[in-house]
Amino acid sequence: ISVNLDPGTYNIKATMQGYHDAIKTISLKKEEVINLSLKPDLIRGSANITTSPSNATIYIDGKNMGNTPKLVTHLDVGSHTLELRKNQYVPIRKTINIVGDQTININEHFTTKAKVQRLKDNANKNQYGFHLCTDFISSNSVMLGLEGYFPKMAGLTLEFGGFYGLTRTDECNWYDNKSNLVGIANYTPTGVYFNAGVGINAGVQFRITPYTGLKYIALISKWKNVGYSSKDPAKKSNAIGTVLGCKFSYLANEHIQMFFAPNYSFGINKSNGYKVLYSKQETIKKALEGFNIKCGISYIF
Repeated sequence: ISVNLDPGTYNIKATMQGYHDAIKTISLKKEEVINLSLKPDLIRGSANITTSPSNATIYIDGKNMGNTPKLVTHLDVGSHTLELRKNQYVPIRKTINIVGDQTININEHFTTKAKVQRLKDNANKNQYGFHLCTDFISSNSVMLGLEGYFPKMAGLTLEFGGFYGLTRTDECNWYDNKSNLVGIANYTPTGVYFNAGVGINAGVQFRITPYTGLKYIALISKWKNVGYSSKDPAKKSNAIGTVLGCKFSYLANEHIQMFFAPNYSFGINKSNGYKVLYSKQETIKKALEGFNIKCGISYIF
Protein backbone atom coordinates (compact mmCIF):
# COMPACT_ATOMS: atom_id res chain seq x y z
CA ILE A 1 0.00 0.00 0.00
CA SER A 2 1.17 3.57 -0.76
CA VAL A 3 0.18 6.37 1.61
CA ASN A 4 0.82 10.14 1.44
CA LEU A 5 1.53 11.55 4.90
CA ASP A 6 2.49 14.91 6.31
CA PRO A 7 6.00 15.18 7.79
CA GLY A 8 6.18 13.87 11.38
CA THR A 9 6.54 10.76 13.54
CA TYR A 10 4.20 7.77 13.07
CA ASN A 11 3.62 4.36 14.65
CA ILE A 12 2.90 1.82 11.91
CA LYS A 13 1.23 -1.47 12.92
CA ALA A 14 0.35 -4.48 10.79
CA THR A 15 -2.18 -6.97 12.24
CA MET A 16 -3.31 -10.37 11.04
CA GLN A 17 -5.34 -13.10 12.74
CA GLY A 18 -3.09 -15.83 14.13
CA TYR A 19 0.00 -13.58 14.12
CA HIS A 20 1.68 -11.21 16.53
CA ASP A 21 1.35 -7.53 15.58
CA ALA A 22 4.34 -6.03 13.72
CA ILE A 23 5.01 -2.47 14.87
CA LYS A 24 7.56 0.13 13.70
CA THR A 25 8.04 3.83 14.41
CA ILE A 26 9.12 6.12 11.55
CA SER A 27 10.06 9.79 11.29
CA LEU A 28 9.02 11.27 7.94
CA LYS A 29 10.61 14.43 6.48
CA LYS A 30 9.14 16.69 3.83
CA GLU A 31 9.34 15.17 0.33
CA GLU A 32 10.89 11.98 1.81
CA VAL A 33 9.89 8.54 0.53
CA ILE A 34 10.27 5.58 2.88
CA ASN A 35 9.94 1.95 1.84
CA LEU A 36 8.73 -0.02 4.87
CA SER A 37 8.35 -3.78 5.27
CA LEU A 38 6.41 -5.25 8.23
CA LYS A 39 6.49 -8.99 9.00
CA PRO A 40 4.01 -10.22 11.64
CA ASP A 41 5.28 -13.34 13.47
CA LEU A 42 3.06 -16.42 13.52
CA ILE A 43 1.63 -17.09 17.02
CA ARG A 44 2.90 -20.46 18.18
CA GLY A 45 3.05 -22.59 21.31
CA SER A 46 5.22 -25.26 22.91
CA ALA A 47 4.87 -28.71 24.43
CA ASN A 48 7.07 -30.03 27.24
CA ILE A 49 6.95 -33.81 26.75
CA THR A 50 8.19 -36.39 29.28
CA THR A 51 7.64 -40.14 29.48
CA SER A 52 8.23 -42.97 31.91
CA PRO A 53 10.55 -44.57 30.97
CA SER A 54 12.29 -41.79 29.07
CA ASN A 55 14.12 -41.73 25.69
CA ALA A 56 10.96 -42.34 23.68
CA THR A 57 10.73 -41.02 20.12
CA ILE A 58 8.32 -38.11 19.64
CA TYR A 59 6.21 -37.80 16.49
CA ILE A 60 3.94 -34.79 16.00
CA ASP A 61 1.68 -35.03 12.96
CA GLY A 62 3.97 -37.80 11.72
CA LYS A 63 7.17 -35.72 12.00
CA ASN A 64 10.06 -36.93 14.16
CA MET A 65 10.71 -34.29 16.82
CA GLY A 66 13.42 -36.07 18.85
CA ASN A 67 13.37 -38.05 22.09
CA THR A 68 11.89 -37.45 25.52
CA PRO A 69 12.30 -35.52 27.68
CA LYS A 70 12.08 -32.56 25.32
CA LEU A 71 10.57 -29.11 24.98
CA VAL A 72 9.13 -28.93 21.48
CA THR A 73 8.74 -25.30 20.39
CA HIS A 74 7.29 -23.36 17.44
CA LEU A 75 4.17 -25.51 17.17
CA ASP A 76 1.19 -24.09 15.30
CA VAL A 77 -1.81 -23.23 17.43
CA GLY A 78 -4.56 -25.87 17.34
CA SER A 79 -4.90 -29.67 17.42
CA HIS A 80 -2.02 -32.03 16.62
CA THR A 81 -1.57 -35.78 16.67
CA LEU A 82 1.09 -36.88 19.16
CA GLU A 83 2.65 -40.33 19.00
CA LEU A 84 5.28 -41.69 21.40
CA ARG A 85 7.22 -44.83 20.50
CA LYS A 86 9.68 -46.96 22.43
CA ASN A 87 10.88 -50.48 21.78
CA GLN A 88 9.20 -53.21 23.88
CA TYR A 89 6.40 -50.84 24.86
CA VAL A 90 2.92 -50.17 23.52
CA PRO A 91 2.88 -46.93 21.43
CA ILE A 92 0.94 -44.00 22.86
CA ARG A 93 -1.26 -41.96 20.52
CA LYS A 94 -3.33 -38.95 21.52
CA THR A 95 -4.51 -35.55 20.32
CA ILE A 96 -2.96 -32.47 21.91
CA ASN A 97 -4.18 -28.87 21.71
CA ILE A 98 -1.51 -26.17 21.39
CA VAL A 99 -2.31 -22.74 22.82
CA GLY A 100 -0.62 -19.60 21.53
CA ASP A 101 2.30 -18.27 23.59
CA GLN A 102 1.88 -21.06 26.15
CA THR A 103 3.67 -24.30 27.03
CA ILE A 104 1.58 -27.38 27.77
CA ASN A 105 3.02 -30.20 29.90
CA ILE A 106 2.57 -33.79 28.73
CA ASN A 107 3.64 -36.75 30.88
CA GLU A 108 2.87 -40.27 29.69
CA HIS A 109 3.54 -43.73 31.15
CA PHE A 110 4.27 -46.66 28.83
CA THR A 111 2.81 -50.14 29.19
CA THR A 112 5.02 -53.06 28.23
CA LYS A 113 3.88 -55.25 25.36
CA ALA A 114 4.45 -58.31 27.54
CA LYS A 115 2.07 -56.91 30.18
CA VAL A 116 -0.63 -56.26 27.60
CA GLN A 117 -0.26 -59.78 26.24
CA ARG A 118 -0.59 -61.23 29.76
CA LEU A 119 -3.74 -59.16 30.31
CA LYS A 120 -5.16 -60.41 27.01
CA ASP A 121 -4.38 -63.99 27.98
CA ASN A 122 -6.00 -63.56 31.41
CA ALA A 123 -9.11 -62.03 29.85
CA ASN A 124 -9.71 -65.35 28.07
CA LYS A 125 -9.26 -67.49 31.20
CA ASN A 126 -11.51 -68.17 34.16
CA GLN A 127 -10.73 -65.72 36.95
CA TYR A 128 -11.29 -66.09 40.69
CA GLY A 129 -10.71 -63.57 43.41
CA PHE A 130 -12.06 -61.67 46.38
CA HIS A 131 -13.11 -58.08 46.69
CA LEU A 132 -13.44 -55.40 49.35
CA CYS A 133 -15.80 -52.50 48.69
CA THR A 134 -18.31 -50.12 50.18
CA ASP A 135 -21.76 -48.79 49.35
CA PHE A 136 -21.49 -45.17 50.36
CA ILE A 137 -24.55 -43.45 48.88
CA SER A 138 -27.45 -44.82 50.93
CA SER A 139 -26.83 -48.20 52.56
CA ASN A 140 -23.41 -47.08 53.81
CA SER A 141 -21.95 -50.54 54.38
CA VAL A 142 -18.64 -52.32 53.90
CA MET A 143 -18.66 -55.50 51.81
CA LEU A 144 -16.30 -58.46 51.53
CA GLY A 145 -16.91 -61.18 48.99
CA LEU A 146 -15.72 -63.79 46.50
CA GLU A 147 -16.10 -63.49 42.74
CA GLY A 148 -15.64 -65.52 39.59
CA TYR A 149 -15.52 -64.64 35.89
CA PHE A 150 -16.05 -67.30 33.21
CA PRO A 151 -15.39 -65.93 29.68
CA LYS A 152 -16.14 -69.23 27.93
CA MET A 153 -19.61 -69.30 29.52
CA ALA A 154 -20.82 -66.08 27.83
CA GLY A 155 -18.84 -64.01 30.34
CA LEU A 156 -20.81 -65.30 33.35
CA THR A 157 -19.84 -63.38 36.47
CA LEU A 158 -20.78 -64.52 39.99
CA GLU A 159 -20.33 -62.74 43.32
CA PHE A 160 -21.07 -63.90 46.85
CA GLY A 161 -20.27 -62.09 50.07
CA GLY A 162 -21.36 -60.39 53.23
CA PHE A 163 -21.86 -56.80 54.30
CA TYR A 164 -21.91 -54.85 57.53
CA GLY A 165 -23.55 -51.47 58.03
CA LEU A 166 -21.34 -48.58 59.01
CA THR A 167 -24.29 -46.58 60.39
CA ARG A 168 -26.61 -47.54 63.26
CA THR A 169 -30.19 -46.41 63.68
CA ASP A 170 -31.32 -43.78 66.11
CA GLU A 171 -32.49 -45.06 69.50
CA CYS A 172 -35.78 -46.94 69.23
CA ASN A 173 -38.16 -46.99 72.20
CA TRP A 174 -40.28 -50.10 72.71
CA TYR A 175 -43.46 -50.16 74.84
CA ASP A 176 -45.68 -52.90 76.27
CA ASN A 177 -49.47 -53.17 75.94
CA LYS A 178 -49.93 -50.63 78.73
CA SER A 179 -47.68 -48.06 76.99
CA ASN A 180 -44.89 -48.62 79.50
CA LEU A 181 -41.36 -48.19 78.15
CA VAL A 182 -39.66 -51.61 78.35
CA GLY A 183 -36.50 -51.13 76.30
CA ILE A 184 -34.31 -48.99 74.10
CA ALA A 185 -32.34 -50.34 71.13
CA ASN A 186 -30.08 -49.38 68.24
CA TYR A 187 -29.87 -51.54 65.12
CA THR A 188 -27.13 -52.19 62.57
CA PRO A 189 -28.02 -53.77 59.20
CA THR A 190 -25.88 -56.75 58.20
CA GLY A 191 -26.31 -59.66 55.82
CA VAL A 192 -25.20 -61.54 52.71
CA TYR A 193 -25.61 -61.01 48.97
CA PHE A 194 -25.41 -62.95 45.72
CA ASN A 195 -25.02 -61.33 42.28
CA ALA A 196 -24.94 -62.80 38.77
CA GLY A 197 -24.09 -60.92 35.59
CA VAL A 198 -22.52 -60.98 32.13
CA GLY A 199 -19.00 -59.55 31.77
CA ILE A 200 -18.35 -57.69 28.50
CA ASN A 201 -14.71 -56.87 27.74
CA ALA A 202 -14.19 -53.31 26.50
CA GLY A 203 -10.55 -53.37 25.43
CA VAL A 204 -7.73 -55.13 27.24
CA GLN A 205 -8.16 -53.66 30.72
CA PHE A 206 -11.83 -52.66 30.93
CA ARG A 207 -14.95 -54.71 31.55
CA ILE A 208 -18.64 -53.79 31.78
CA THR A 209 -20.87 -56.18 33.72
CA PRO A 210 -24.65 -55.71 33.94
CA TYR A 211 -25.88 -57.79 36.88
CA THR A 212 -28.79 -58.66 39.11
CA GLY A 213 -28.84 -60.22 42.54
CA LEU A 214 -30.41 -60.84 45.93
CA LYS A 215 -29.49 -59.68 49.41
CA TYR A 216 -30.59 -60.90 52.82
CA ILE A 217 -30.56 -58.38 55.65
CA ALA A 218 -30.54 -59.21 59.36
CA LEU A 219 -30.42 -56.66 62.17
CA ILE A 220 -27.83 -56.61 64.93
CA SER A 221 -29.41 -54.97 67.96
CA LYS A 222 -27.95 -53.26 70.99
CA TRP A 223 -30.76 -53.70 73.54
CA LYS A 224 -31.12 -52.02 76.92
CA ASN A 225 -33.89 -53.03 79.33
CA VAL A 226 -35.90 -50.32 81.02
CA GLY A 227 -38.06 -51.05 84.09
CA TYR A 228 -38.19 -54.85 83.92
CA SER A 229 -36.58 -57.65 81.96
CA SER A 230 -37.81 -57.96 78.41
CA LYS A 231 -36.67 -59.23 75.03
CA ASP A 232 -36.04 -57.12 71.95
CA PRO A 233 -39.15 -57.60 69.75
CA ALA A 234 -37.09 -56.84 66.61
CA LYS A 235 -34.14 -59.07 67.47
CA LYS A 236 -34.80 -61.56 64.66
CA SER A 237 -36.05 -59.04 62.12
CA ASN A 238 -34.93 -59.60 58.54
CA ALA A 239 -35.67 -58.63 54.94
CA ILE A 240 -34.91 -59.77 51.40
CA GLY A 241 -34.23 -57.44 48.51
CA THR A 242 -33.26 -57.65 44.85
CA VAL A 243 -30.53 -55.58 43.18
CA LEU A 244 -30.08 -54.31 39.61
CA GLY A 245 -26.78 -52.70 38.65
CA CYS A 246 -23.86 -52.36 36.27
CA LYS A 247 -20.24 -52.90 37.28
CA PHE A 248 -17.41 -51.01 35.54
CA SER A 249 -14.01 -52.66 36.10
CA TYR A 250 -10.43 -51.64 35.33
CA LEU A 251 -7.71 -54.29 35.45
CA ALA A 252 -4.59 -52.44 36.61
CA ASN A 253 -2.40 -55.56 36.30
CA GLU A 254 -2.72 -59.35 36.39
CA HIS A 255 -4.00 -59.33 39.99
CA ILE A 256 -5.45 -55.95 40.92
CA GLN A 257 -8.84 -54.84 39.63
CA MET A 258 -10.61 -51.60 40.59
CA PHE A 259 -14.32 -51.09 40.04
CA PHE A 260 -17.41 -49.04 40.72
CA ALA A 261 -20.98 -50.23 40.33
CA PRO A 262 -24.10 -48.02 40.34
CA ASN A 263 -27.08 -50.10 41.50
CA TYR A 264 -30.63 -49.89 42.76
CA SER A 265 -32.29 -52.14 45.36
CA PHE A 266 -35.94 -53.16 45.72
CA GLY A 267 -37.54 -54.78 48.77
CA ILE A 268 -39.19 -58.18 48.24
CA ASN A 269 -40.07 -59.35 51.74
CA LYS A 270 -39.89 -57.92 55.28
CA SER A 271 -40.53 -59.52 58.65
CA ASN A 272 -42.98 -57.79 60.99
CA GLY A 273 -40.26 -56.26 63.12
CA TYR A 274 -38.40 -55.02 60.04
CA LYS A 275 -41.61 -53.40 58.74
CA VAL A 276 -41.95 -51.40 61.95
CA LEU A 277 -38.35 -50.18 61.82
CA TYR A 278 -38.54 -49.62 58.05
CA SER A 279 -41.32 -47.06 58.45
CA LYS A 280 -39.52 -45.11 61.18
CA GLN A 281 -35.75 -45.49 60.65
CA GLU A 282 -34.08 -44.13 57.50
CA THR A 283 -31.01 -46.32 58.02
CA ILE A 284 -33.15 -49.49 57.91
CA LYS A 285 -35.05 -48.28 54.85
CA LYS A 286 -31.92 -47.38 52.87
CA ALA A 287 -30.27 -50.71 53.67
CA LEU A 288 -33.08 -52.47 51.80
CA GLU A 289 -34.14 -50.04 49.08
CA GLY A 290 -32.63 -47.18 47.13
CA PHE A 291 -29.76 -46.08 44.90
CA ASN A 292 -26.15 -46.95 45.73
CA ILE A 293 -22.72 -46.72 44.18
CA LYS A 294 -20.44 -49.59 45.14
CA CYS A 295 -16.71 -48.85 44.87
CA GLY A 296 -13.88 -51.21 45.66
CA ILE A 297 -10.89 -53.30 44.69
CA SER A 298 -10.49 -56.97 43.78
CA TYR A 299 -7.52 -59.31 44.06
CA ILE A 300 -7.49 -61.87 41.24
CA PHE A 301 -5.71 -65.19 41.86
